Amino acid sequence: MGSLSSLRELVIYDCTGLTSLPEEIRSLNKLKTLYFCDYPLLQERYNMKTGEDQATIAHISDVHFKIDRYMCWKVESLFYAD
Repeated sequence: MGSLSSLRELVIYDCTGLTSLPEEIRSLNKLKTLYFCDYPLLQERYNMKTGEDQATIAHISDVHFKIDRYMCWKVESLFYAD
């Protein structure tokens, strides 16, 4: 993940087979916002209070488990850009 070292925001969308995040995400020190919405298994696994793997994303200040307006806009801008 060295080439992603400047990544500040990550949106994970429509990855139904995703069961975990790579451990290397810990090295993304500039990552401040993470959206992985509507993945109940990941929400349980990475929950900041009770998740078994919460330490993997503890350095990320803004983590979202539910879809909100910003997430919808972000996904639409990625897929429906002119």
